[in-house]
Amino acid sequence: MYCSAFDGDSVQEFLKRRSGSFGQIIAIEPDPENCKTLEARVASLPIETGRRIKIVQSAALVFGIQFEGSITFILLFPALFYVVIYVIA
Repeated sequence: MYCSAFDGDSVQEFLKRRSGSFGQIIAIEPDPENCKTLEARVASLPIETGRRIKIVQSAALVFGIQFEGSITFILLFPALFYVVIYVIA
């Protein structure tokens, strides 16, 4: 499964649902054109909000595993040699 930040619409929806309350967002998008649109959306946000959003131009692979009532998502970023693991109980 492939996932990315696309043009920032998901980031914008997340901010709306959280009423701007969040720690940090790492938005990952490999396509240069989508990344430009994403950067423009982030640049249009209030400065304090934009500072907490990091944009990375890279691809990610996502694996979802369900185990004993929880779901674990493993995001692999081969170009960054980076792995993120989310567990939803």
